[in-house]
Amino acid sequence: TRLELLSKSNYDTWKIQVEALLIKNDTWGYVSGEKPKPTISTDATMREASLATYNAWITGDRKAKSDLILSMNPSELKQIKGCETSKDVWDKLESIYASKGPARKATLLKSLMLRKMPDDGDVKDHLNDLFDAVDKLQSMNVEINGDMLAVIILYSLPESYDTFRCAIESRDDLPDVETLKIKIFEESEARKRKISDDGAGALLVKHQNQQPHTSNNKTGKNIKNSSSSNKRIKCNYCKKIGHKAANCYAKRNSEQNAGHATETALLTTNPAKSKEWCLDSGCTSHLCNNKELFVETTNISSGLKLANNDTTKVEAKGDVRITALVNKKEKPLRLMNTLYVPNLRTNLLSVAKIVDNNHEITFKQDRAIVRNLQGKTTMIAKRINDLYYLQEKPEQACITSEHERSHTKTWHERLGHLNLKDVRLMWRNQSVAGIKLEANSIPIDCKICAAGKLSSTPFSSRGRRSSGALDLVHTDICGPMRTESQGGARY
Repeated sequence: TRLELLSKSNYDTWKIQVEALLIKNDTWGYVSGEKPKPTISTDATMREASLATYNAWITGDRKAKSDLILSMNPSELKQIKGCETSKDVWDKLESIYASKGPARKATLLKSLMLRKMPDDGDVKDHLNDLFDAVDKLQSMNVEINGDMLAVIILYSLPESYDTFRCAIESRDDLPDVETLKIKIFEESEARKRKISDDGAGALLVKHQNQQPHTSNNKTGKNIKNSSSSNKRIKCNYCKKIGHKAANCYAKRNSEQNAGHATETALLTTNPAKSKEWCLDSGCTSHLCNNKELFVETTNISSGLKLANNDTTKVEAKGDVRITALVNKKEKPLRLMNTLYVPNLRTNLLSVAKIVDNNHEITFKQDRAIVRNLQGKTTMIAKRINDLYYLQEKPEQACITSEHERSHTKTWHERLGHLNLKDVRLMWRNQSVAGIKLEANSIPIDCKICAAGKLSSTPFSSRGRRSSGALDLVHTDICGPMRTESQGGARY
């Protein structure tokens, strides 16, 4: 019979297995003390019979002791040095691994009260550990009240279970522990089945390069035949003087460089969008459906081709900042060269890009863990409906453009809410050290500037004369004073 060898952490299960083995081999009586060690009679007539009984007991006890020793890890054998009988071995192990002293009780009570399930933890493992501690306390004659145990279980769940906890506490009576355990399992399974967005299934699509259609001859002609009046023309893309946006080399190079790669993505025709991030092994670049998450963008002309030959536009490329949640700690991340796809149902994290960035991904049954070369966890993705979704801080789903402030708005505020035209002029002339703006900065929406330009409504020029006593009362109260007046007033 194969048994798990005794170690420092498995005494409770080891004890059950070994007891069953000894009962099967008919040697449990030697260990439990049911068959005490016989004595050799001093009576000559009884001596031979008692000696035979004694030798038979020694043989049986040695078998029981051998079973115990063979079921122990070699590193634990030093604990039983000096033990002569199988009962001595059993009692010594129990005193070491299942002590019933005050320190042991305090340790178990502390672990029971302070145990907290992590956000990415397994509910079954968590509850099994809790009930294991309760069973150990009961073996020490420490009883935990049913209602108290229910409260301990409820508050050992993570913050994401707050709504569930409030629903249970709002009842007139707390459910018994077994019912509560079933309810928690049902809640956990419902969360695993829950998908972030209802609608059409995802389609495997391919991102194809779409080079802009331009005529070199026509463009060359325009540039060659530009007149002196073009010196006063300002480009709407790079903001330089002397050419139009249609002839801008910076814009043309940006569009050409952005369209070289062929990307694979998970896309849907459903207009409903999700702000969550999903790990995708078939995607060769990070894809985002929310432009407000981008820190810097470059306009491109590309497309995603669906399986039914329909296409959707990829409008920009840039860096995205998100905040992942790793063991309740916020972890800021920057996703480089992310494509902006407005019609994408769910934001996608490319497994290939993550691995290329010197990270490794471990996929487990309920989650995926992303670690860097130093072994530190940088991302955790929970498995929901066979997809792995990145764990983010709660406010991340409601993020706005105010959270990811553009460099233009930052410098607008640093310079005392200076107008955008002069801010750009200072950037072009490098009048301020460290100033950094986007080449295609859009007009900023500054609430402070808008409020400062508002005019207040003047007070009414007409007055209303009071006609009766106490129609209009002005009060001015000061106090309480430390020194009372002669009439005893303190106000």
